Amino acid sequence: MFAKQLDDHLDDLARHFSRSDNVVKAVEYLCLAGHQAIQRSAFSLAASYFEDALARLKNLPADTERSRMEIAIHTGLADVAIVTSGYAAADYESHLTSRHELAERLGDATQVFYSLVGISVLSAFRLELSKAREIGMKVLALADRTLDPAMQLEAHGSLANILWLLGDFVGSREHSEKGISLFARSQRLPSGKEHMRAACLFYESLCTAALGFPDEGLRRSLDFLSWSRERTNPLPLVFALNCVATVFLWRREGNKALEHADALLALTAEHGFRNWHSFAQIAHGQALALLGKTDEAVADLKSGLAAFESTGAAVPGWAYSALVFGCLAANQPAEGLRVAAKALQVSDQTGDAEAKPELHRLRGELLLGCDCTDTAEAETSFRTAIDTAREQHARLSELRTTMSLSRLLAKQGRRNEARLMLADIYNWFTEGFDTADLKDAKALLEELQARPVLGEQR
Repeated sequence: MFAKQLDDHLDDLARHFSRSDNVVKAVEYLCLAGHQAIQRSAFSLAASYFEDALARLKNLPADTERSRMEIAIHTGLADVAIVTSGYAAADYESHLTSRHELAERLGDATQVFYSLVGISVLSAFRLELSKAREIGMKVLALADRTLDPAMQLEAHGSLANILWLLGDFVGSREHSEKGISLFARSQRLPSGKEHMRAACLFYESLCTAALGFPDEGLRRSLDFLSWSRERTNPLPLVFALNCVATVFLWRREGNKALEHADALLALTAEHGFRNWHSFAQIAHGQALALLGKTDEAVADLKSGLAAFESTGAAVPGWAYSALVFGCLAANQPAEGLRVAAKALQVSDQTGDAEAKPELHRLRGELLLGCDCTDTAEAETSFRTAIDTAREQHARLSELRTTMSLSRLLAKQGRRNEARLMLADIYNWFTEGFDTADLKDAKALLEELQARPVLGEQR
């Protein structure tokens, strides 16, 4: 009856067999209906199907067939939890652990692989970065041995995230590009694979901008956004909106960043995406800070960080730096210094480094805001930021911090030193000359060249 249109009747079949004594068929169709609900972004419905299937398994003997069905159920529940509870949530960890233990017991290498990918993502969001990287390299080796593009996509997407957090933007972009190249742009993938492909597109765009190509990074992010609007799954659109908002924030285009952050807030609220809603709050707050709405900005930023942490995740440097920036904009130097100190302590303890240069730069600016006569510590912060940015090849961060240091040096009569160091990084750039930072750098260079000071230190 339903042979040719099975997908249209999975719900009916799941209900039919749930009322029968055929537990195996009931579990089979409940799982199929659950996966179909995930594809349709009906995550609460999917969870109810999988939970019903898990309860029914208790009526089956503990054998290999039951273990395989249980793996499928925990896989589905993990796919729901990662979206609705978060990448570091306890229920996501519970389902991952069950899946991994069952897969190892069965000796199922494919299921072991996918459970390890999940554990690497969980570890990354908890900033257990050494563990995450070790697992990430292991799953990449496993995927490369199989030559399975779906497995390779998962491995490259996982590593792109981990390396980004470690401040290795070159490595993150390399893995992103490899992941993207595995499938044709027009090819439709299952929900979980679309998730990882979106992650690769996300980090490719951000790394490109961070490495000193803000125009190309924006072009790629807008192209990603256009592509994501063609998907039926909302997760790629969530990634893309966050990506575009972030690039606009880095370019200091507050109104455009706010527009995309608002869209992200609405979309994540509609679908109940907890982690991504907190990301949207943070982007929204940072955009408000750029636009001078500082009290509202700081409130948004603190709410976003608290919401993110409530999912079980450890707050990373990029989120802390957004709040520190908000405190600087709101003229709250003491609070900003407190948050920056906490963020840098987390960085030292975990290896989280994607925002380390910006945190040191903001700390220097906040120190000057507290006492503009005590400049030695601020200069040290700026130089640490520059050194770290150079190690990461993070040219945007290097430029921004060099401007901060150049202004300080100029006030001390060290204008030639300031001019030379700023000219060196400014001349590196080949694009982005209409962005706020590069315009400011050019204006500062012209000022330093135009007004020499007698007796200046050289």
